[in-house]
Amino acid sequence: MTGVQTCALPISTEKTIRPIVGNKPFIVYGPRNFLNNLKLHEGFQTFETVWDESYDNFEGTARWCAIKELINYLLELSSTQWQELIHKTESITQHNRAVLKKIIDDRKKL
Repeated sequence: MTGVQTCALPISTEKTIRPIVGNKPFIVYGPRNFLNNLKLHEGFQTFETVWDESYDNFEGTARWCAIKELINYLLELSSTQWQELIHKTESITQHNRAVLKKIIDDRKKL
């Protein structure tokens, strides 16, 4: 494949790396246990203390329906509730960015 670099990161695509670099919370429509694997590898944190991440236990249509419910819940939050939720995610997003930076820095040393 021309123009594609491979990297031994626990994150498979830029769709996950981008919010981590940008200090943003994320919801992943990926394979079952993706979030669990992300937490187990190198100490990433997810947003299980902020919202329901049970969708990570499902596959296919069931996963999509659970994510849709989560998105609907988030859309129904008031501005104040939204700001409180974002505030709750800040320590997690900062932690994840630091973990990603460490992984990249460690890979540079190889």
